Amino acid sequence: MATARDGSLARRLAADVADAPVRRVLAGINWTFVEGPHGCGLAQTPSRDGNGCRPLEAAGSYAGRGLKELAGLVVSDNRFEVAIGWAAINAHFNRRNLQGPTDNGLALLARDGDAGGQGRSVVVGRFPDLDRYLPGALVIEREPRPGEHAEWEAEQLLPGARRVGITASALFDGSAERLIDLARGARIALIGPSTPLAPALHEAGVAVLAGLVIEDADGAFGV
Repeated sequence: MATARDGSLARRLAADVADAPVRRVLAGINWTFVEGPHGCGLAQTPSRDGNGCRPLEAAGSYAGRGLKELAGLVVSDNRFEVAIGWAAINAHFNRRNLQGPTDNGLALLARDGDAGGQGRSVVVGRFPDLDRYLPGALVIEREPRPGEHAEWEAEQLLPGARRVGITASALFDGSAERLIDLARGARIALIGPSTPLAPALHEAGVAVLAGLVIEDADGAFGV
């Protein structure tokens, strides 16, 4: 089982991707897009001036590779390739034929299920309509606004929480595994368009996967 303690979650997800042909790859300004035979995947494109970002030496050749090979790029030291890797993982798992609820991820998180904790709701990332679904939830942000909490405060706020929502961007920056560990015992949701709808994430302790299934590949490619 992949756990949040051994740092293997990204590799586990990549290993579960089928070796299938890639149809299209696009590294856009805001989103990176990969299309496989059964679905499409998105990942947020990193800022071009960020750490670990440099030109893609193999630009133009990614669409000629297999989906499994692209998924393996999640461990690249080039952040642009990491984005391609996560988009490839999503292209495998977020298939067009998936069936499931279409509710807002925060709404799904608010349904307690068997969550323990003391009633505290915490979200990592700034989500729209948060007060509508989780009134009074504490917000952890990299650049906190007044009333929000800094990233280092996760160590105090996540343990013992009842509900925890985590932005899918935490998968990309490598912080998701630590956050899942800190929130053990809570009802945990991964929320955002780049959330892989992957069984391994449930095994790692995530109850709710609120991602995106793209039905119109041409429309998504043109955005």
